Order: sequence, then C-alpha cells, then structure tokens
Amino acid sequence: KEIFALGDVLRDLGTGLIQSGGGNAAEMKDGLMSRLSEATGRTVVYNNLGQTMRRPDQWKKHMAQVSETTAKGIRAFPMCTPNRITDYFQMRNTQTFRGLPVWHPICLSSPEEMLKAYADPEVRKKLHEEAVEFKNGPAIGICSTWWDYMVVQTTVLPKNKWMEGKTVGEIAKTQGKGIIDAFLDLAIEENLDTELLHGENNVDDAAVAQILTYPNAVIGLSDGGAHVQFQSGYGFSTRLLSEWVREKGIMTLEQAVRRLTFESASIFGLYDRGLLRPGMVADIVIFDPDTVKPLPLEVLHDFPTGAKRIKEPAQGIHMTIVNGQVLLDEGKHTGALPGRVLRNTYYRAQHA
Repeated sequence: KEIFALGDVLRDLGTGLIQSGGGNAAEMKDGLMSRLSEATGRTVVYNNLGQTMRRPDQWKKHMAQVSETTAKGIRAFPMCTPNRITDYFQMRNTQTFRGLPVWHPICLSSPEEMLKAYADPEVRKKLHEEAVEFKNGPAIGICSTWWDYMVVQTTVLPKNKWMEGKTVGEIAKTQGKGIIDAFLDLAIEENLDTELLHGENNVDDAAVAQILTYPNAVIGLSDGGAHVQFQSGYGFSTRLLSEWVREKGIMTLEQAVRRLTFESASIFGLYDRGLLRPGMVADIVIFDPDTVKPLPLEVLHDFPTGAKRIKEPAQGIHMTIVNGQVLLDEGKHTGALPGRVLRNTYYRAQHA
C-alpha cells in the first residue's frame, strides 16, 4: 500500500518514473511492477531480465510475461545487460555465499575465525552438503554448475600459479580432492587472499542474445556503486558495441546506438536528448566502431582506508561531449565541468 501511495503522487502530477532495484522477483510472483505502472500511469523500470545459473530458463517466462503486459499498454520494463554478471573476490571479503545459511555466517566472521572454521572437518562436511549436495534445498545462486564457474584469477604463492585461469572443479579433479577440500585448502594456504572470479548470471550466450534483442527491455544495468569492490558493470555499452555487435552481429551498429541513446532517454522521460538533431542537448560520444571495447578490469585501492574498487577501462572512445563541451579527450579530462543534474522535461518546464 505504501508503494502504491507514493506512486499516486506521480500519477496526480502526471510526471516521473518509478525505479526498482529488485523488481524481477516481485513481478514474476504477482506482477507488482506492472500493477504499479497500471495504477499510476507511470513508467516503471526494474532489475532485471537475465539468465541465471539457479533458474536457467526462467528468463523465457519473464519475457513472455513482459510481452503480455506491454501489449496491454502497461509500461513496466526490465533492465538487461550484455555483461556476464560476475563477482571478483577473496574469501576474507565476499558476498558470493550470502544466500547459503551455513556458509554466510562464517563469511561474516573475522579472518581468524574463518580459517579455524574452514579447517574443521565437521564444518567442511556441512559446507559440502549445502554447496555441493544441496541438502538444504535450493539456495540463492546455487545450482549444479556452480563450481564450474568459480575461477582462480590470481594466486599468492608461486607454487599455485598453475591454478590461475582454472575452475575449482578442474583443480579438484587434478588434485584428486573433493571440491570443498580443494577450494578451502587453497583458501587456508593463501591466508584467504587468493583472487577468485565467480560467474553468476548471463553465462549462456544464446539466451543473452535473445534478451538483448528483446525490444521491451532497457539495456544498461551497471553496478551503480553498490558493491564496487566485487564488480563494476558500467562497461555494458562498450561490451554491447564490441562483443555483441561487431563480433556476434546480433544487431546492427545503428540499432545498438539507438538502444543505448534515444530509447533509454525516451523511457526515462529525457525527451531533449538521445538524437543528433538541432535543438537537442549535445551529449555525444565519438568512438571507433572497429576498435571500441572494454579493457580488462583493474583493481584500485584509492578508497578511504585503502579499500579497493574495480575499475573498467575502455578503448576506442575518442571524445565525450557533455552539453556541447568536450569533457574527455582521448580519455583525459579537459578541465571542463559541463554536467548538470538530470531533470525530466516536466520539471524543467515548471522551473524555466
């Protein structure tokens, strides 16, 4: 009732957009996002339409449901992303196991307590039952291929360097160990500092291709700063233009640019941008379609207390123009500060 009451304010004003960070479960359960849009007459954009490891075919049902509601004129659109949604982590600081009742409390404990727990055979047995045998029933993010997408990125000890680029499943097989023993033996040996990568969503390219070309989904879905130590996601535009357009050819370059610019701006009520046309806001990105792509992720430690964050560089972007002024030239800031807080056209008309 509270959500609908808040939405009623936008209905009465006849303006605004409603966003939801986790609306896909609510939409699949009882159509909350589409009901909210229908009741308020406002566009709702929510996270997200994607292929997940836990329910690899649920995206098809979700897409069919969105098609049904939009055919009725209801403007409730899921976000989608061309990225494979992954977590970069160390066992001393991870959210990868947050959905598992046995694992999660251990991951929240001190490093000393973690090391003690992970070395305990009885604890390992319970961890194995939960994350390999699934005795506790389905948990968030867990499925039979879980460990096939857990990759060792960087090891601490030179003798373990052979593991880099291999999955935990491959390492366990090579060592003749069980998955949990191989995984936790490495974690303990390297004092919880091994860099790992876990693929969570969008690992099925055929599914992602269908999702990205679905007209009722909004391409975007970056991290937004919520968990910058584990993932970024803001390279979605360069990944779409490189991997999915130039390499895989799932849509034309022109279609991709339109999806990233005009269509997104229109859905968010920013009707004065997204097109190269006289009178429109001059927000322009000049890029080379033959070379544009995201570069490998970088880890920086420039947050307070030296905390880390993930940075996602790009190549092939020559210039970024904001409000008619060059903001970035070959990746370097020009010193100009032309940005303004985005307001929809209704707000600007009222405050002209």
